[in-house]
Amino acid sequence: MGHTMNAATSLKCRTLIVEDDRDSCDALATLVRRLGHDVECVETAGAALVKLEEWQPDCVLLDLMLPDAQGGLILRRIRTSNMPARVAVITAAGAESLVLKHAAAYNPDAVFLKPLDHRQLREWLDTVN
Repeated sequence: MGHTMNAATSLKCRTLIVEDDRDSCDALATLVRRLGHDVECVETAGAALVKLEEWQPDCVLLDLMLPDAQGGLILRRIRTSNMPARVAVITAAGAESLVLKHAAAYNPDAVFLKPLDHRQLREWLDTVN
């Protein structure tokens, strides 16, 4: 009976999802919204760079394989611009892939492998704020 809804809403995270697969982006956005967070979805690195400036998210869920650039480019921009956003890399590439190694050089706050473990994502979002 004594649900603590206020605690959940105070942890709201403005979350930018960068994922080129529209169905995956929509499903992920639905999950993140259900957890009480604000969400925007973009499908390209170019759109992500614009949205980072315009919307200034707290959290970024970043697919590494995008049609116009590697996701590591976006992570590098966040780090070199000193944006306060926390970044979780989401990849289907193996732990030894060059794409993941390149992104790891810019210190993502978390790395999630596809298929995404929703419990891990929820726990990460809960610790962001």
